[in-house]
Amino acid sequence: MKQYKIVGFCQIYNELRKENLERFVTYFKPLVDELVVYDDGSTDGSYEYMLQHTPHVIRGRNNNFSNERQHKQRLLKLALKLDPDFILWLDADEVFTANAKDRMQDLCQYCVNNGIDGLSFHELNLWRSHSWRRTDSLYNDGWFVRLWRVTPGMAYHDIKPGLHQTPYPSTLQRIEANYDVQVIHYGFSSEKRLAYKYLTYQAHGQSGYVMLDRLISEEHLVLEKVPLELFPEGLRIDDPPPRKLTWEESLTYVEKYREEVFSK
Repeated sequence: MKQYKIVGFCQIYNELRKENLERFVTYFKPLVDELVVYDDGSTDGSYEYMLQHTPHVIRGRNNNFSNERQHKQRLLKLALKLDPDFILWLDADEVFTANAKDRMQDLCQYCVNNGIDGLSFHELNLWRSHSWRRTDSLYNDGWFVRLWRVTPGMAYHDIKPGLHQTPYPSTLQRIEANYDVQVIHYGFSSEKRLAYKYLTYQAHGQSGYVMLDRLISEEHLVLEKVPLELFPEGLRIDDPPPRKLTWEESLTYVEKYREEVFSK
């Protein structure tokens, strides 16, 4: 079987401070041939850390979270210069499940054989723990197009500022869901990471339950154990489910990290 060249694709901002970057590098780099990164003005050493692991890092002058789509287009241009067959996108607070390394080339071949432009993967959102995921309040609904087949003219179109825009290139047309490999998301796995997300989105004008408060509210909390065999070796921690917190308790831990989140 042909070996397809896969280039990894990621955007980061102060991921060392959030304790994401070392895990990301350890478990994502073995899945790709080369890695391209856009650093959105990190101040915690994340940019310098990534330069130790890949020469392909774009440095943003200032943090500009709302220009994410423009950043992705710059990153895509850099990735395409490396002549990949496929691009694999992952955020720094995520890892693929343990079977990804054995399956990724097969998934590429499947796309080629069936004329598929991209594959979407289910997101498992860990909640204040190492092994319990949240399934209520849209937390089980996430499917994101992670594997992109490189085709002529690949690009992001309609580039404008704003949150929650389509994260994959506009030129991907035929997309299928993949039910084999999944993505484990650590962005909600600790109070610190939750506080970072809540305060960041709040600062960008998000409000209401769906767009903001569900990031910390546990009013409707439903948890499910993630089978340990899904985790890559070294991340298998069998811990008890987290205690359900009141709204006041959640706000308390958010305030604990406010100064850190907005420090330069």
